[in-house]
Amino acid sequence: MGLFGRSKRSKWVFHRGALGDSVLLWPYLRESHRRLPVVLVTDDSKGKLAARVLGIEWRSAESRWCTELWREGGGDAPAPEGAELASEVVAFIDDANAAVWERNAKRIFPRAHVLCLTGRVDRVCGIDLAGIENPKRDDNFAPRWRAPGEPARLVVHVGAGSEDKRWPLERFLQVADRWWGAGGVTLVGGEVERERMSGAERAAFDAAGGRWIFDLDELLETIAPAAAFVGCDTGPTHLAAQLAVPTVAVFGPTDPERWAPIGPAVAVVRPSMHGTAGGAGPVRDVGVAAVIAALESVARPGAAAARPLG
Repeated sequence: MGLFGRSKRSKWVFHRGALGDSVLLWPYLRESHRRLPVVLVTDDSKGKLAARVLGIEWRSAESRWCTELWREGGGDAPAPEGAELASEVVAFIDDANAAVWERNAKRIFPRAHVLCLTGRVDRVCGIDLAGIENPKRDDNFAPRWRAPGEPARLVVHVGAGSEDKRWPLERFLQVADRWWGAGGVTLVGGEVERERMSGAERAAFDAAGGRWIFDLDELLETIAPAAAFVGCDTGPTHLAAQLAVPTVAVFGPTDPERWAPIGPAVAVVRPSMHGTAGGAGPVRDVGVAAVIAALESVARPGAAAARPLG
């Protein structure tokens, strides 16, 4: 039975952004869904992912009724199913036309309280909106542990959306080389990584058995059963943390107070702090030993360990 066959009230949440920003909103969506059925309006791939993990419904932000919300005098397109039952509408909008959107939304959702919030969703926003006192409590998440007897595989995502967040590939390969156990290691990269890697880096990645993943369903299936995950400040790292996979996030100058992943077992590794402004050094200053130590601190008991240095 669909959402609107179960309830006369619902909450609609509008958000579009990168994968990491989208996943940082999940604690809020999860907690909201405990009170009211939630409908997420977003990009198709992120909507399908959130629906699969969180059990919510979603609508495409590319639908005509949704794009009409941005047009002055818009809102005349046929309303989506269930709009008349919405009691709350929350939109994350960082746009000068927010007032236009809000006026049109009030026509589409005549019985709802409509609230527009500005600015990007970060860690602080996600935790505050969800009202979570302890973001590391397991009951804030829906763990997807590997099946009994399944090998303890480490998943390593080797890229990042920008160069200042990208840890050198050879160091990821060193971490992978030192992880042992029956499960071994799965190295993954996406479209951005394949475009930005040099020919030598792509050859090294392929030689190490790396997998190119361009689909969020495949990314989910790869990360969800992992014993542990290592990645940079990027979307797959946020996803791993929200799946309750023990996660090591390698940070550079980005502030982890605002952008660290939210999860029950997350360790952030960043360069030594320096300078009068208290800023961190570049991500390349993070050493392999520090990442290995963080990995062993969050990995579940019984998972594989790392080989000693040397």
